[in-house]
Amino acid sequence: MLGRVIFAAAIAAAIAIASGPGHAISGSGIVAKYNALRTANGFPAGITEDADWSRKCTLHNHYAALNGNDADNPHKETPGKPGYTVDGDWAAHNGLLGGSSAWYDVWNEELLPFATAPFHMAAIMAPGVTRMGAADTEQHICVVAGNEPARAHPATDTIYSYPGNGQSIEWAVNTNGEYPYAPNRLAGLPDDVVTGPNIIVFWDGPQTTPLTRLVSATLSGPGGPVAIKVVGRDQGSFVAPSSGFVIPVKPLAPGTSYQGTATFGNDSGTRSFKGSFSFSTTPYVPTSRLVRFDTPASVPKQNKPYLNLVVHNAFPLQYAGKSCTIRADYSNGNRVPAQGGNCGTGFFSIPRASAGGSVKITLSVAPFTVGDVKYPAATVSKVYAGPALSTVVGRIGYASTLSYRQIATAGFPVSVQLPQKGSRVGALLLDGKSIYGASQLASAKTAGRVALRVRVSPGLGSLVQRKGRATLSLLVRVFPPGQSKVDVLKRVTVIR
Repeated sequence: MLGRVIFAAAIAAAIAIASGPGHAISGSGIVAKYNALRTANGFPAGITEDADWSRKCTLHNHYAALNGNDADNPHKETPGKPGYTVDGDWAAHNGLLGGSSAWYDVWNEELLPFATAPFHMAAIMAPGVTRMGAADTEQHICVVAGNEPARAHPATDTIYSYPGNGQSIEWAVNTNGEYPYAPNRLAGLPDDVVTGPNIIVFWDGPQTTPLTRLVSATLSGPGGPVAIKVVGRDQGSFVAPSSGFVIPVKPLAPGTSYQGTATFGNDSGTRSFKGSFSFSTTPYVPTSRLVRFDTPASVPKQNKPYLNLVVHNAFPLQYAGKSCTIRADYSNGNRVPAQGGNCGTGFFSIPRASAGGSVKITLSVAPFTVGDVKYPAATVSKVYAGPALSTVVGRIGYASTLSYRQIATAGFPVSVQLPQKGSRVGALLLDGKSIYGASQLASAKTAGRVALRVRVSPGLGSLVQRKGRATLSLLVRVFPPGQSKVDVLKRVTVIR
């Protein structure tokens, strides 16, 4: 999704992950998010929502949820396919399209959607944008940005940059997820490469002689000039007039301030303007602090019986390659085997811990390097407790001391209080791995007390005769409906 790699959909066998309602954000809420971003970075804000555009975006999201993106071109709908509408097709042609999640709120991540898709972000941040429609529905995002009514242009030459002066940005990025391609390709860089952040620059000013071409740019840090690529209209018509991209060829240094210039010129080359910009990069964060276990923003209906969580892996862990391994260890000895994969944020749905037990989720990160920055290995864990034992088994009634002579023929009674209708229960009398008694499995037709009778084997008589008395384990095993079995151990002494 939008430059974030999904590490895994689940670490349990055959658990379906389906579309869910996701988090709730309206079209006006999305517009407000981008208005706040523009204000923070020194861009004109005050964009208003076009509710009809938002409606059209919702229609296209439904089409995409039913059909996926059309293979040859995601920016269209095919007549005759389920969910096709003329208005949805309009949104597909005119909108910025991306993926969302039913599990975590993409609008509360460190970066807003499209932040690692530079062409898309340039369309959102363009100084002239005054109108926007948007929808995040059915795990799809659609944003349409427009410049009518027109915004007044500055009276003097003005350079805008994203990030804005004094703002910070992640010091590395891989823009390979942008469709149909990212500015890297126009810069002669590989599509799938980690570079420094794409700095988006714009000119705005008097329209008598508009400056439509990014002619040149510079970038420098504490160590001097930084190697960059410049992408403007001279590199490709896909770049909008009066905009461009400054791309550091390699990742920048974390926690560092940078200064740059951008020079725009008019088409005839008779006028130009150079403006400056500055920004800082986000600081270095130790590997162990890059991982956070979160509660999902929402959970699809069929996953609700399971333990659901989001393993949120922060920048730059998504660029660590296949360096992450995750596993689940249950207190009863069960486990979900370790699985390796990419290190992006992932959502997981696994069996809950049994009542009275727990499950420990562990994410291990191998050493990795981004640019010149080395990250050591780290392991991060979180323990999730199962339901309280009292939710599946209540008081167990039994005699702690028994006489073999009295129980040899008829066995002995055990009563178990079961809070849940439909639970099944049985009991075993154990000495280590040897079984000296067992009851039949009984079902609770209603919540309440269930009576068992444990029949003992002749071998118990031999054991007691030999030792004089024997201390054994009374294992009460409960099978709650829809949950893992729960074992409760009691001690029982058997005398002659």
